[in-house]
Amino acid sequence: MSSPMTLNKKVLRVPQKMNRDWKLSVMHVCDYCGGYRATLPDGEGGSICPTCCDSRYASDLKSVFELALEQLVAAEKRIAELEARTVKLPTPYPKGYGLAADKYNFALEECADAIRAAGVAVEGKI
Repeated sequence: MSSPMTLNKKVLRVPQKMNRDWKLSVMHVCDYCGGYRATLPDGEGGSICPTCCDSRYASDLKSVFELALEQLVAAEKRIAELEARTVKLPTPYPKGYGLAADKYNFALEECADAIRAAGVAVEGKI
């Protein structure tokens, strides 16, 4: 069985699309696609055109989506593993063994009910 899955919510945040003022753009060669287009500084010392800017944002969104999907699949797998668990409780005493045995059997039934309520199967006859 694998270890408990923890979701990393920090990496699942939707990236913010930069609001750029394209009125300030200048005709220049885009450092991403090589086209001679209206560009703005990309913040990394280069120039970027609107198409490449949108492509970078779409790529960032795709990465976050793929990571979320990966974590969802892992979580579903873990849930299936947990739901497939079974617990085997001790055998109850036969009827007629006295008050202590009856109390033991009652407690065993209560335990079995609580375990079933948690979504875990109980093996054997209780």
